[in-house]
Amino acid sequence: MSTLVTDRRAQTVSVERLPARVLFWGALLGVVLMVLGTGVYALGPGGRPDLVGVRSGPGSSHAAPPGVVFRSVGETLRALGHWPPDPAGVAAAGILLVLATPVAAVAVAVGAFLRNGDARFAAIGLLVLAALIASFVLGVG
Repeated sequence: MSTLVTDRRAQTVSVERLPARVLFWGALLGVVLMVLGTGVYALGPGGRPDLVGVRSGPGSSHAAPPGVVFRSVGETLRALGHWPPDPAGVAAAGILLVLATPVAAVAVAVGAFLRNGDARFAAIGLLVLAALIASFVLGVG
């Protein structure tokens, strides 16, 4: 009986730790990419120092013209595809990574539930995964 409890506890820890690690490392890497890309974009040659400082004085109420905006994953990948990569593209990749991290964590959790033989929680995880993917697909328009 003690072995069964120990095995079940080990399975629970595995199901909890894997998605937690995906969430932690995905979010951390995404934030690092955002900060790095924004910093290089703002402070680099030909950059936009107004992005990191507060302007004061006459005309400070006027917004600066918008910078580069990536509207799709393809545009972001193209910005990263040449050397040196576009700093705004690096920041956009960080945003995409932060957005994709919860989806990856749910997918990992579904896999862990299936590996442990917990079909009920795997089915619930698949429903959550489908809802997350549908929200991305429907939100694109």
